[in-house]
Amino acid sequence: MLTQEQLKYKLNYDPDTGIFTWLVSMKNYIGKQAGSIRTNACGKQYLTIKLYCNPYLAHRLVWLYMTGSFPINQIDHINRNSLDNRFSNLRDVTPSDNARNMKLRNDNKSGTSGVYFSKFHNKWIARIGVKGKHYNLGAYTNKENAIQARLSKEIELGYHSNHGK
Repeated sequence: MLTQEQLKYKLNYDPDTGIFTWLVSMKNYIGKQAGSIRTNACGKQYLTIKLYCNPYLAHRLVWLYMTGSFPINQIDHINRNSLDNRFSNLRDVTPSDNARNMKLRNDNKSGTSGVYFSKFHNKWIARIGVKGKHYNLGAYTNKENAIQARLSKEIELGYHSNHGK
């Protein structure tokens, strides 16, 4: 497994810009930005850097570089820009916590995560889920009341303030 010492031998990292540059290279890349952008199966882009014949996600290398160990869980890009690898934009979180910092789904029509209009009930429904537990927050004739119920529960459950934006 890659160590912090091996990483720092090959790369320099600037925590203010989130950019890795080569310190040692066989192809005359010294001083140049390291990595290439790869798109995962979900269409999300991440910077990948190949070291010692192994590809690494740059945001995981940032964690190793800055803390001395790989993250225990997942790395969340706080601003949801998966190419912004500034240390201040990253946090080691559980998958559940990472899911509480998601953007609004493309098919959302209410403008708020977990709020939708039920034609069957002819009301706005507010729901939320965390760690496998689902909460029905009520059915409302007024959309704003449903949104307020959802946002209040997000705060109570520790959702990130970026969630659903």
